Order: sequence, then C-alpha cells, then structure tokens
Amino acid sequence: MNRVKFELIVSKRAKMLASLVVSALVASMTTAASPAMADDFSSDFTLGSGSSSSLSTNDDQKLEKVEHRIEKKLATAQADSELYEQMVRIAAWVSQYCIWNRHWPDPGDQENDSVRQLNELCPNNPYQPGKLQQAEGFSTDPIYQYYSGSTNVVNGASSGFEGDSIEPTTTYGALGDKRIRLAFDPSLTAEQAREWEDDPPDEWEAPPGTITAVCNGTDLVVIWGAGIDKHPIRISGSKKIRLFVASVKLNATERSNY
Repeated sequence: MNRVKFELIVSKRAKMLASLVVSALVASMTTAASPAMADDFSSDFTLGSGSSSSLSTNDDQKLEKVEHRIEKKLATAQADSELYEQMVRIAAWVSQYCIWNRHWPDPGDQENDSVRQLNELCPNNPYQPGKLQQAEGFSTDPIYQYYSGSTNVVNGASSGFEGDSIEPTTTYGALGDKRIRLAFDPSLTAEQAREWEDDPPDEWEAPPGTITAVCNGTDLVVIWGAGIDKHPIRISGSKKIRLFVASVKLNATERSNY
C-alpha cells in the first residue's frame, strides 16, 4: 500500500475513532454509566508518537482494537442506562403497590403475581440486545399465552421469564428464576441502605440485568440492579452504587382479602 493511500485510510479511521470517543465521553456522563469510563476512554485513545505519516500497520491494528473496546464500553454504558430506566419503573410500581395495599406481597400467589407483572412491565434485558425485543404487557406472560390458546409466539424473543421455567399446570413460584425479583429482609434500615451505597452486601450478585426489590415489611423498600459484571451498577462519577428507596408506612400484620 502506498504512503498516500495509507495516510488517507488512517486519517479516516482516526476521525471515526475521535467521533466514538466524543460519544463515549457523553455516555460516561449519563445517569448509570461507570464512574471511571471517561478515564478509560482517554487511555484507550493513545497511539504511538509522531505524525500520521509515521503510523505503521501495527498502529492501524491498534486502532481496530481501540475501536472494538470503545464500542463495547458504549454498549455497556447504554445497557446500564436502560437498566436504570427500568429500575425507575420498578420503583414506581412497587411504591404504588405498597401505598394501595399497605403491605408487601405475601408469599405465594401475591408474590408470584407481583413478580409476573413486574417481568411483564420490563420484559427486555438490556444486556441481551441481540434478542428480539418484546412489547411490554401480557404478550410476555407464559400463563397468558397458555390460557389464551394458540398464539403466534416468537420463540427466542426476550422475556423476563426463563424459557423452561413455566408450566401453567404446576405451582408457578417453584419454577425458575425471574429477572425482576422480590426479597424480604426484616432487618433493613435507612442507615443500612446508606451503608449499602458504599459497601453493598457480598451476596448482591446476580445475572446481568436482574433487578431486585428488598423490603423490611414495615416502612422501607430498596431496589438495586445488576450490571454487566453481575454487581450493582454505580452512579456516574462516583463509586457509590445506584439504589432506589421507597419510604412507605406498611402494616406488617395486615393481609389482603384474596
């Protein structure tokens, strides 16, 4: 390859890479992006010294690797942002449930129905963008699909339900993990939630895209989401993890009439 042609190719790739870096820096300032992302991008965008005429084939290969790394980080930042938006919706749903019912979902049918509705509300896993995305609502609910008769179900489409976790003729709650989960921790306090921002529990590890709502059964709900590393996503520009809290007065002894 002659020098002029090579320099044109490098110049074009450098412009494209610069554009990716700008986009990445913007992404690093989004609500749920990694706090160290801006530093990562600036370190990625480093080539050998000298003018474009001194760039070698090795530098061109390095550009390709840097582009791949930046694209991967951009995809992760976008997924983190989408997970954050889903956490907002889950927090709103859970808060409304507690306000209307004055108690956390009881184990059994109430908990199962709540988990089912939450997974219908946010059926798509941000960390599995390659899957066909589902519209929210009953279309994602295997029980609905079962009782509504023959439907044009698209196999392999994204869903909050594991493909082999549902058998409508058996006990729903005993089958498979769901992406949106509910947990009960009677020892949860506001002070503990503050501590979790800096030092979350070691057991807070789940498949990427999992959202968990934890309630103490009396007055507090905490919601966290697992990122690409299976640990809670963090606030941009900070080492603190992203948490949602809902303070609602619940009657621990009250039960529904259902």
